[in-house]
Amino acid sequence: MTITKESQSCIDACRTCADVCKECATECKTMGGMDKCVQLCNDCATACTSLKDTLARGEHGNAANCIAACEACALECDKGAAHMEACKRCAEACRTCADACRAVEAVKS
Repeated sequence: MTITKESQSCIDACRTCADVCKECATECKTMGGMDKCVQLCNDCATACTSLKDTLARGEHGNAANCIAACEACALECDKGAAHMEACKRCAEACRTCADACRAVEAVKS
């Protein structure tokens, strides 16, 4: 199966999002009181990595799971974005990834 332009964009966005989420989780662990952010970042990184790997094999993945994880993570990271650059970057990467996943879902439909 050929990887579509939308799938490649999603793979790239998922890779970036997973990396940024891991960085944010690591930084938030040191802050204390950021347990929910750490958990959602880790969950999002897992969902992004899973979808990225599935799409890279040329298979249809469950983008809805990745979208949900990205949206939840972005909302939580928005809370810390004013005082933590890692949270700001993470929220942005999550929204970009969710948009790329929606594009894959639109093509699949």
